[in-house]
Amino acid sequence: MTPSAPSSDEVSNLAAALGGLTDPAAQRARLAAALPLPAETRAALAQALKQQADRLVRADIQQARRVAELLRALGELANDPACTALGLRALGNVHALGLGEFAEGLACYDAAAAIYGRLGDELQEAQSQIGKIYALSNLGEYDAALAVGRWASEVFERHAAWPALAGLLTNVAILHGRISQDAAALAQLDRAAAICQRLGADAQPLLLTIRLNRAILLRNLGRFDDSIADLEAAWAGYRALGETESAARARQNLALTYFVLGRYNEALQLLDEARQVFLEDGRLRHAMLVELFVSNCLLQLRRFDEVLDKAPQIRALFAELGASFEVGQALLNEATAHMGLAQPEAALAALAEARAIFAAEGNAVAAADA
Repeated sequence: MTPSAPSSDEVSNLAAALGGLTDPAAQRARLAAALPLPAETRAALAQALKQQADRLVRADIQQARRVAELLRALGELANDPACTALGLRALGNVHALGLGEFAEGLACYDAAAAIYGRLGDELQEAQSQIGKIYALSNLGEYDAALAVGRWASEVFERHAAWPALAGLLTNVAILHGRISQDAAALAQLDRAAAICQRLGADAQPLLLTIRLNRAILLRNLGRFDDSIADLEAAWAGYRALGETESAARARQNLALTYFVLGRYNEALQLLDEARQVFLEDGRLRHAMLVELFVSNCLLQLRRFDEVLDKAPQIRALFAELGASFEVGQALLNEATAHMGLAQPEAALAALAEARAIFAAEGNAVAAADA
């Protein structure tokens, strides 16, 4: 007998109930008890869980992982590869966007794309690659990331998938910003923002992300007042949505703007606040990034010994994560600290190592700066 289809409210309530459980075994048992479901209802439940997992990436990373794993389990229990692929996409976001585990995120995105390819679903295959652009750029694979972006952009435009295109453009903008192509990055963000404005309230979280990244670019271009205004607005918006991690990133970036303005003690205070949020939510990579920025402040305050004390742990973690750009940045800080302590040989060695890292990943601007 074909099961009767629950109402949309019942599907929403089931997704909320599953997402509210913190024990994976209890989640799976509750899900199994609700099966079987008609294909259309199962797809609606999967989408609701995916949206929940993505929201939790910005608020509670451990629960985001549990919901993503549950979504993958839905695919296995119902023998539904599309649900499995959606779960892999959610898990990829947990790894790449939430935890900075870019290689693990990449594997999830590629596994999802392979499933969609077998299903002949070009649009969903392209959807699965949005996060891949961010992961590749953080692994220094800039050309590969841009190639993925070009292909996915063509697919989204062909299918008039405007929300997906806005998300894609945002990640491409982040990539351009990472390699100091600020004008190109701003152009991509402006395109993404224009799409979000047409989409209305549903695009508000992405619009905040765009505003946050726009503030970073404005800081790079010396437009500090505009950067601060955007960061304050992004922080308030994230707080209103209950997205604690994103709010902390806004404060972290405000600290970096203060750093550029020479307001080092204010920057350190904001960085301490952000680091605490990241550590409490298990986001070790984010916390280590904060430590890298703290080192920048300490250098300006001539606290060189403290910079060198932090350096080995920072470099080791980023090396483990495959984040070579950040390893290079940490080495530059070490070189500056060694020079401050009149240790020129150690400084030159750190500079040479940093320059080699930047050159190997094709980041000509960073290599020249080193």
